[in-house]
Amino acid sequence: MHFDESNQYEIFDNDTIFVHCTSPGPFNDAKVKYLFQSEQQLDLYLLFAPPVTISMSMLGYLEAARQSNRLDMKYAEQLYSAIHERNPSDDVTEEKKESLPVNEILKGIVFPFTLEEGTNQKLVSLLNQAIFLAIGDMDPMIPYKWLKSNRLSMLSIPGSKVKSYEQMEKMILNGKELGYSEGFIEMFRLLKTKLEILKEK
Repeated sequence: MHFDESNQYEIFDNDTIFVHCTSPGPFNDAKVKYLFQSEQQLDLYLLFAPPVTISMSMLGYLEAARQSNRLDMKYAEQLYSAIHERNPSDDVTEEKKESLPVNEILKGIVFPFTLEEGTNQKLVSLLNQAIFLAIGDMDPMIPYKWLKSNRLSMLSIPGSKVKSYEQMEKMILNGKELGYSEGFIEMFRLLKTKLEILKEK
């Protein structure tokens, strides 16, 4: 990082990570649609209700796992397909499915938590947690243990339980009443299957 000849603009090398610490944060009435904006831009926003810190920590984990190829992208693509390719108007060929970039998949399955009234944001929190556990590694126990050892996580409190398996079970049963599409309900089923190892944890 350095200034140009006029000392007016900072120039960043391609391998530089720029964290905009002076941005207004999550409570600025911004309409955030995606967290994974592009291969070069990750918007730090809430995955859950405050405190803010655990959302940022988990996004950092996902990005680090993506960079080191530890994400279970095969499973992530199944989740993406469940909610984005069930609509008959989506003209997606097998060839296009195979070439879908990692960032597009993450953009399509990791949802920002907002404070808008009238939206079922508590369920977005539950879904984000389940997705994190399902794709954070091939083995869901690895992101689970990371959450348990993360002092920013409520799961670090002795005796606390994640209950993602049980929550997905309830969302499968009540999904239609909650207004979810068949594609989302199929995603809940996929998450329940992957997270069976966390049953009663």
